[in-house]
Amino acid sequence: MFRNIFVLIFFLCGSSLWSQFDSFQYVVVPVQFEAFKQANMHKTSTMIKYYLDQRGYPAVYDLGKPDILTAYPCKAVYTQFIDDSNLFATRVILRFVDCEGKIVFETTQGYSKEKEFKKAYKEVIEQAFTSFDGLSYSYSPPAASEATPISEETDVEVAVTPVAEATAPATQMPEEPAASSESPAAPTETPVVPAETPAAEPAASEVLYAQPIEGGFQLVDSDPKIRMLLMESSRGEGVYMAVVDGNSAGTVYREGDAWIHEYFKEGKVVRSSLTIKF
Repeated sequence: MFRNIFVLIFFLCGSSLWSQFDSFQYVVVPVQFEAFKQANMHKTSTMIKYYLDQRGYPAVYDLGKPDILTAYPCKAVYTQFIDDSNLFATRVILRFVDCEGKIVFETTQGYSKEKEFKKAYKEVIEQAFTSFDGLSYSYSPPAASEATPISEETDVEVAVTPVAEATAPATQMPEEPAASSESPAAPTETPVVPAETPAAEPAASEVLYAQPIEGGFQLVDSDPKIRMLLMESSRGEGVYMAVVDGNSAGTVYREGDAWIHEYFKEGKVVRSSLTIKF
């Protein structure tokens, strides 16, 4: 009887917290959490976004977030990864905070004694997401939520980190990349250049430098700023899906010794050549 009362209290409290979640338009997932030295280490960011998508929550990566969040960051909640792991067990809590750092929702702790890191983090994330069972999301914007955009003086601590949008279908967990040995302290082979929002599509004469990221490459200019993301496609090597400003922007493929960016503009197919150095 006491157990049933406890479960009922927990469910009611969770529902109360999640009703506050409904007032947020997006859930932002960092591609690199503070607990790790690499982007998307152990597939943590990919899995968290995947499970949010599966449950109907509007999850976006921090770099791929919509432009509206630049002016109105308080329209989103931000995911935190509370890692209390040690040598003997993996322990993780997922926390969701608003733009002022106030806790909107916090999961129960996932726990695993699995020794392999990827399996352990997958297990604890799955356990943490059981806190979402029985809950639902329905966006209900607060009154006058966009009355005043954020000013430059407003202090909002939101990490902006390059990220590749997951390309797997919603009904299937994204596939693992080529196998590589991982450990918590392993350095990144190619440093990822931090940048804010990707700029507009590059001019044909620019030299763009390809840097490996999860699921493809990011193209940076000499500043360096991210100009475009190239995501792996099902058409095989040498054919990529282009992403600019977080939006699909056609395809980039190799044609002889040249790289071609092909996309639609005003109902017409546009082809432009890119100079890419890998």
